[in-house]
Amino acid sequence: MLLATLVLTLIAGIGFGLVPAWQASHVDLRSAQTGSRTVSGRKRFVSLGTLVGGQVALTVPLLIAAGLLLHTFLYLWNIQPGFDPNHVLTARFSLQDSRYATSQKVNQLFDQVIARLHETPGIEAAAASLTLPYQRGLNIGVQLPGATQYKTTNNVYVTPEFFAALRIPLLQGREFSAGDSANSAKVAIVNQAFVHFFLKDQRALGQVMRLGRDPVEIVGVVGDVMERRAGWGNFGPIAQVPNVFVPAAQTSDAFLQMVHTWYPSNWIIRSSMPDRQLIAAIENVTRSVDPMLPMADFRSINDLKAESLTFQRFLAALVNALAILAALLTTLGIYGLIANLVSERTKELGIRMALGSTAAGAVGIALRPALQWVLAGVAVGSAASFGLERLLKSFLWGVQPGDPVTLVAVAGGLLIATAIASLAPASRIVRLNPADTLRSE
Repeated sequence: MLLATLVLTLIAGIGFGLVPAWQASHVDLRSAQTGSRTVSGRKRFVSLGTLVGGQVALTVPLLIAAGLLLHTFLYLWNIQPGFDPNHVLTARFSLQDSRYATSQKVNQLFDQVIARLHETPGIEAAAASLTLPYQRGLNIGVQLPGATQYKTTNNVYVTPEFFAALRIPLLQGREFSAGDSANSAKVAIVNQAFVHFFLKDQRALGQVMRLGRDPVEIVGVVGDVMERRAGWGNFGPIAQVPNVFVPAAQTSDAFLQMVHTWYPSNWIIRSSMPDRQLIAAIENVTRSVDPMLPMADFRSINDLKAESLTFQRFLAALVNALAILAALLTTLGIYGLIANLVSERTKELGIRMALGSTAAGAVGIALRPALQWVLAGVAVGSAASFGLERLLKSFLWGVQPGDPVTLVAVAGGLLIATAIASLAPASRIVRLNPADTLRSE
């Protein structure tokens, strides 16, 4: 990377340095002796204007891409989660252990830890689950009533207090209870996205479907919770993915051994306690039940949300940093263009002001050509951005590729940058003394 950077820097320096050198080698000696710089100055300005206009044209798509990606990240970050994320702490731990090879052993651990957590003052609700909000769920096949083929959905086992701990709203039916055991009929709770996606908004309660190989009855419908990209379907980075919740007590030994190979389990605790105190309480309770079961990490819901949007945040930050750098370089280029133009036309502008032109008129005469190059660059860059936006389409959510607000903001921002870059050269024109210019002539 260092070598590539050095080579590119040398190529850029030599390449762009050759342009003024080539221009200097073609100076008209007669014009130089008479002091006329009109032709050579115009040629230099055209070269500078072309470079700056091209710089603006290249900067516009980058700024538009940065705006769209930032809009996408803010949209995803501000999506309503579907539950109450406040005062909730999660703890991750692994059950890929021969001591927890059976459903009985796993659920015995869950029951004992949750019971002791409830004995801790300040803890309102506690549950265990396979996955958490803002995480990717387990994919499983589901055979709907009357269907012959399986479809893919998400699936997660939970303990009865899962919905209360996260305050996920119950829309129909009931939540799980201690009566949903290994010896009772198998039941499931689906979310609203599942009903809309698979059942076409028909009544879900009482329907029996086959989840994997097991028939389960839908006993409840809950609200949607944001999950990470499902691995199937056309969902966004986080979305309302169809999900089937099953009681942890009704999972089979083979199922748990399989999923615990790929997924850790999680505690979900709602508490009014400070995080540090709550972490110590969870560790002490878990250690009292199983001293050999360490906690991998503790995360709040905001931590989970930030983790699920790591790629979108990184992409937006990277492109915006590059766009800011490009905008800064473009502003410096515009300043150089205008400063060169003002320097070339200082005597002409002084004579115009001596003959009655106002300072504002002189400033307009000096800045108009530079502004035309900037506007041309904005127009070319805006046209080129449509192709770039199509390439970015798969990364955009909550905003259209041709978002007019972003385009207007970029164009307005570049015009403001042009105005800022024009302040110093324009002030030189305003301070110009026409009498001094005439005496020098």
